[in-house]
Amino acid sequence: MKMISSSRMADRFKTLFQVPGALLVVILLSFARPEAHAALLAYEGFDYAADSDLSGQNGGTGWAGPWGNGTGDSNVLGSLAYTDSQGNVLTTAGNSALCSALIPAANFSIRRTNSFVRNDASGTTWVSLLAQYGGNDPTRAAGFQLQTNNTERISLGKGTTNVPPPATWSMLYGGSASTSAFTTNPITQTAFLVLRIDHKAGANDDVYLFVNPVLSSAPAAGQASTNFIDKAEFSFNAVRIFAGYSSGNYAEIHVDEFRVGETYADVAPYTGGNAVLKISTTLLQGGSIVLNGSGGTNGGPFTVLTSPDVSSSVVQWSTNGAGSFNGSGQFFYTNTAAPGPENYYRIRQP
Repeated sequence: MKMISSSRMADRFKTLFQVPGALLVVILLSFARPEAHAALLAYEGFDYAADSDLSGQNGGTGWAGPWGNGTGDSNVLGSLAYTDSQGNVLTTAGNSALCSALIPAANFSIRRTNSFVRNDASGTTWVSLLAQYGGNDPTRAAGFQLQTNNTERISLGKGTTNVPPPATWSMLYGGSASTSAFTTNPITQTAFLVLRIDHKAGANDDVYLFVNPVLSSAPAAGQASTNFIDKAEFSFNAVRIFAGYSSGNYAEIHVDEFRVGETYADVAPYTGGNAVLKISTTLLQGGSIVLNGSGGTNGGPFTVLTSPDVSSSVVQWSTNGAGSFNGSGQFFYTNTAAPGPENYYRIRQP
């Protein structure tokens, strides 16, 4: 457990540690500025009604507003899925988005702005999503972009029509096919795509693309499917989904489970044969504490306990609330009562 010096006690501090049969979260609060820690920064699980348009939808977290206007975007029943080589299953929820240029018979684009900026002061940023390319013309472009305002920083998928088939998952920057970096993974197969962006002040950033990595531990730079080393600036504050069209030939991109975080664990939650009940993120929102995690019994109940004394017997802890794990063993819980200066939280299942 990390110790706090007396000079830093005025800062908010949180740490996570595990005890047998339960998970414990220690959160020391004051009215001072919070100290930054690794966290899930943005999430979009496309948890909207099947066959509804993505345009104007405002779900997920870490966004400054809803999705913009797009034509041809449609929410599809059910999530995309990914199981790694060790049998671990990526945590998914809600539905997914199928963005096609067929319906408008024109190039398709839809965009959403984050509530944050990742730049040279950010250290390392991790980005992940599930995606699959489709359509009737493998030369058409389709994919997922990170942007600064309306400026493209990096595209994942098939970035331009100038990249010839058979297409594999690739990334490019500056909108130019000449900057493309390719993997050997077919773009028509659903893939778990992970970006690691190392932001560097006063220098070009480094980007690593991992296709279908194991979920249990962060992949090393040397395991990247492809990369950009010292190529360009890759700060961003928005995302864009796009698909191309020309004379009846169209592309589409099926996307799901988009995440931005400060660590690999933030963007790769999973369950497996040895799943462990854990709190993945703790967020302070207004006067409330939001606990998110995974590893519970699918659809089963959980109870949240709290106590001002971490050393007290569990029978002396009071019940703060209760809920149910979702179908993937995740939990989402908000303590709506303003916490005291020091509170300990424990989540347990029968």
